[in-house]
Amino acid sequence: MGEPEGTTSPEELIAAAQSSCLAMNLAGVLEKENLTPKTIDITAAVTVEAADGGLSISTVDITLRADVDGVDADRFGQLAAAAKDTCPVSRALAGTTITMDAALAS
Repeated sequence: MGEPEGTTSPEELIAAAQSSCLAMNLAGVLEKENLTPKTIDITAAVTVEAADGGLSISTVDITLRADVDGVDADRFGQLAAAAKDTCPVSRALAGTTITMDAALAS
């Protein structure tokens, strides 16, 4: 990832867009449930593969950790999935497999 000269690849921009959009969307989903996150930490890794004579983004793998009082792990997983599914960037990447490992921070 990242080059010392400051060059950013399109894949890194997609990962950054996915991470930041999901963080904001998750905060909104939690707020609707009267839950306030202490922290939300999200990273996304984008995989690019050869396809149809060019390149294609095949997967986006998200790791999400949040510190949220008042919610158990199962309910948090449901809320995180709802946030991912309704995130505008996730919707824009609808043809791409997007996985997520969401858990409450320990």
